[in-house]
Amino acid sequence: MMSALITVSFSCSKTGGTKTQRFASVLAFGLLTAISAGKESPRIRFHESEHDLGRLKRGEIASHTFVFTNVGNAPLEIIDVQPTCGCTITGIWDQRVLPGKTGRIPLQLETASLNGTITKTVTVRTNDPVAPTSALGIRATVWTPV
Repeated sequence: MMSALITVSFSCSKTGGTKTQRFASVLAFGLLTAISAGKESPRIRFHESEHDLGRLKRGEIASHTFVFTNVGNAPLEIIDVQPTCGCTITGIWDQRVLPGKTGRIPLQLETASLNGTITKTVTVRTNDPVAPTSALGIRATVWTPV
């Protein structure tokens, strides 16, 4: 029934002027939005997307766990967690999180080859249709003892 309404809207827009075309397009968009709003889908929400590890002595290994919640109404799948550099290591993350539940993505930063103020990014790929890719950031100031 919904596809028939959309078809009629597009059919009507072909015969009318520009105002009719715009109205039909807005009507069709509104119908599609209403359909997708009722559809079950996962939604990821991170408690924080950036974390400052503070001041680290060169050679230290620092850890942080990013926590997220599935605020959607379908199971959330974490497809991949990809650091941008070899000094950032991912731990075993929660791969499937049910609606309303929380999950974790543990990370470690190895500072042996780092110096100064650094920022590292980790890309998270999910089945969230609104945000299929998220970026997490880690900051630190690495210092070398004299």
